[in-house]
Amino acid sequence: MPRVAFYDPYLDVLGGGEKFLLAILEDVARDSRHEVLLMSPMRPELALWRRLNISVDPRSLRWRRATHLSATPLSAGWDLLVVLANHFPPLSLARRSVVIVQFPFASLSDGGVFSVARRFERRRRLASYDSVVCYSSFVAGEVSERLEVRDPLVVAPPVDIPAAASAADRERKVLAVGRFFPAADANNKKHDVLIDAWRQLESSGLADGWELHLVGGVHADPASAAHLDALRARARGLAVHFHPNAEATVLEDLYRRGALFWHAAGYGESRPERREHFGITTVEAMAHGCVPIVVSLGGQREIVSDGSDGRLWSTVEELISITAELITDTEQTQRLRTEAVRSASRFSKENFLATVRTSILVPAGILG
Repeated sequence: MPRVAFYDPYLDVLGGGEKFLLAILEDVARDSRHEVLLMSPMRPELALWRRLNISVDPRSLRWRRATHLSATPLSAGWDLLVVLANHFPPLSLARRSVVIVQFPFASLSDGGVFSVARRFERRRRLASYDSVVCYSSFVAGEVSERLEVRDPLVVAPPVDIPAAASAADRERKVLAVGRFFPAADANNKKHDVLIDAWRQLESSGLADGWELHLVGGVHADPASAAHLDALRARARGLAVHFHPNAEATVLEDLYRRGALFWHAAGYGESRPERREHFGITTVEAMAHGCVPIVVSLGGQREIVSDGSDGRLWSTVEELISITAELITDTEQTQRLRTEAVRSASRFSKENFLATVRTSILVPAGILG
């Protein structure tokens, strides 16, 4: 019986990284011949996984409480260990091991001359993995440089693609989807940039009758609440609508009715970690028929081909002019919409699993 273990230290978040790992777990757990172990610091709530379109029978896996330290002895004896990490993963004792690096926020060289032992330990931990997996070529470049990993494996994350996207009944709505992280957070989505750009569009009269809808989660901490309040104040008097912590059905409806999609994460930032590592919401928008107008940085450039299935911008002036152009040029917008829907299918869950089976599961003897 093939034995597969998973370790996720962030399982209480349920973000894109969790969807990546849990989609693999879901696929493995479907086969009753597989023994599956999930390790995490907190007990998982499988019912909440449905938010990520992940459905797993509780009887198909076991759970063990684990941290980076305890995950190492627990990994011994397993045929495959799959780990999600932002920093250096725990040492693996499994027969074959794979680590999914969302972004290498730390580096082997961190700590200066007094950290020789730390660097040795980090290298030892990384060396215990057969494959390092990244979401995009953009992240793979940072992994190669910061972690000194040669040829990391690029596997785009799975995106839920609707059965069909209608071009009809598109409303005069521009969407921007991303969590409302405070400005100091590395994941800040630059909502302030979008609001200021929208103000200029409205002032020029180019967006008459149009609305900007900002959708995203917001944490309950004071800094996040204050950030959202500041954004609301910045948008006062404009046709800007906020949808904090919107239900999935609300987002789905906006995707289906919206015409254009904006994304600005990483704009004005020199640090790679503050750029979009992939851009799942961009793919979701495209799959539903929203034409993407996204900043030409990070993983976004691997999703959108400028002039083919969307548009890329580098300055706020370009964002405004491109948006104004697509508002008036309905023929170009419709052409881009049709191609965006087709292009987004590259990132379907089915294609993701086909890649995972070939590059991760079969080499470990789990399939085939």
